[in-house]
Amino acid sequence: MPSHVKKIPAAPVAMIDFSSAKSKKLKIDRSIDGRTTGSKPVKSLLCPRVKKGSETYSRFFDALSKNCPKRAALMAWEPYYKEFIPKSSMLPKTVLDYRTSETLQLPPKELCQEFEFEELTPSQVQAVETATRDQSASRIWFRQRAGRITASKMRRVLRTSPQQPSKSLIMAICYPEAYRFTTDATRYGCQHESQARGAYEKLMGREHTGFSCVNSGLWLNPRWPYMGSSPDGAVTCDCHGTGICEIKCPHSEQDEPSLRLCAGRRGFCLIGEGDHVTLDRNHDYYFQVQAQLHIVQAEYSDFVVWNHKDLFVERILPDVGFWEDVIPKVECFFRNSILPEILGQQVTNLHKSD
Repeated sequence: MPSHVKKIPAAPVAMIDFSSAKSKKLKIDRSIDGRTTGSKPVKSLLCPRVKKGSETYSRFFDALSKNCPKRAALMAWEPYYKEFIPKSSMLPKTVLDYRTSETLQLPPKELCQEFEFEELTPSQVQAVETATRDQSASRIWFRQRAGRITASKMRRVLRTSPQQPSKSLIMAICYPEAYRFTTDATRYGCQHESQARGAYEKLMGREHTGFSCVNSGLWLNPRWPYMGSSPDGAVTCDCHGTGICEIKCPHSEQDEPSLRLCAGRRGFCLIGEGDHVTLDRNHDYYFQVQAQLHIVQAEYSDFVVWNHKDLFVERILPDVGFWEDVIPKVECFFRNSILPEILGQQVTNLHKSD
């Protein structure tokens, strides 16, 4: 751009001359000499005017969105522009984001008195679930779980003393990425989950029309924003609607020919005998499944236990009475034990003083 030119006004592409400086000079010289430029006259192309919002208009942008979803032309039009919004801007505030320099200075009694979660919207709930379907491979999954009581921790929360809550439990809830643990049993479960899912899908596909099982991310619920749930899968079929699944691959029963014959064994999740084997209603997994059902608002959960030789599936429905009894206790634990660490780092400071 020449130094004397300070601003170039915007213009339609059809009005812009893209000729090189050399070509422009040649045209001027020929014009002065009375010669033609030798170029053939260009016929103007008449483009039909398309009314915004018309069927033709909509079909064009639908086709453009389907075949070229990243085209800049889509950024200015409803509803296509939503695909260009960064996921992070659609996510809700994390629980740890409520900690500020001011909350760190408050005395313990004042920490939780005025605290309220910002309202979660359905679009935020969906954005979190969609962004976290890789679960433990997703940083967003860890960040949104931090400070929330997740379904897998439900039984431990209800068993710990309200007066002297487990410090390790508080830290694991507040900082799940830093306090994650790995054992032979958890490694075995992770390594074989895809095999178990395949066996489950094959079985259910034979028994349910249109059966589908896809990965699920972290679910939040506007009614209980201090909780979260990450089922192993989101399930649907033509005959039973929408549900979830939770898959377990028990390390200690990996070589058993029949999982049902292991029912009642100490530490195992199944109880009963014969045709009446079920998930133990006092086991940690039952608390986990019920929390998942209510947080996700699913119609049912398929509880799946797998090993190389056998597969057990129980369809579990929401237990409303169980959940109504659980909610006040979980909320009390969150306010009295989790919030003081979230807002004031009370447990962290105790560790430092020790």
